[in-house]
Amino acid sequence: MRRKRKHEEFRRSEAEKNSISKKLHRMDADMRQQEQERDAAAHAELRKIDIYREEEKERDRISHTSRRENETYREVEKERNRVEHVSRRENESYREVEKERDRVEHASRRENETYREVEKERDRVEHASRRENESYREVEKERNRVEHDAFLGEIAPSSQWDGCVTSTPQKRCPISTPTYIICASCFRSHK
Repeated sequence: MRRKRKHEEFRRSEAEKNSISKKLHRMDADMRQQEQERDAAAHAELRKIDIYREEEKERDRISHTSRRENETYREVEKERNRVEHVSRRENESYREVEKERDRVEHASRRENETYREVEKERDRVEHASRRENESYREVEKERNRVEHDAFLGEIAPSSQWDGCVTSTPQKRCPISTPTYIICASCFRSHK
C-alpha cells in the first residue's frame, strides 16, 4: 500500500507538474503568437517603408528626367530666341535697305518731269482741301460766337453786365466752347 500511496503521490505531483507545464506551454504559445503578430506587423511596416522608398526613388528619377527635359527645352528655347533675334536684326537691316531704296526711287521719280507735275497737282488739291477745312472752322467759330451772344442776351439785358457783387448760383452756357459760367446776379460770363 505504501507503494500505492507513493505511486498516487507521484501521479499527483506529476499531474501538478504537467498542469503547470501545460500552463507554461500555453503562455509560451500565447507569447510566441503575440511575438509572431508583432514580427508580422513590423515586417509589414518595413515593407511599407521599402515600398515608399522605392516609390520615392522612382519619383526622384522622374523628377530628374523632367528637369533634364526642361533644361533641354530651355536650351532649345534659347537657341530659337537667338535665331529669332538674328532674324529680326536681318529684317531691320532689310527694312533699312528697303527705306533707302524707296528714297532713291522717290528721288529718281521726282527727277521725272511728269511725276513732278502729278505731285504738284496732288499737293495743290491737299492744300485747297485744308484751306476749305480752315474756312469751315472759321465759319463755325463765328456761328458759335453769335449763338453765345444771343444766349447771353436772353439771360439779361446788357445794362446789367456791369459790376458783379455777389456770388450767387451760376448757369452754364451750353453753346460755347470753352464753357462759360454765367453769374446769376450780374449775368457776366466767367471762364
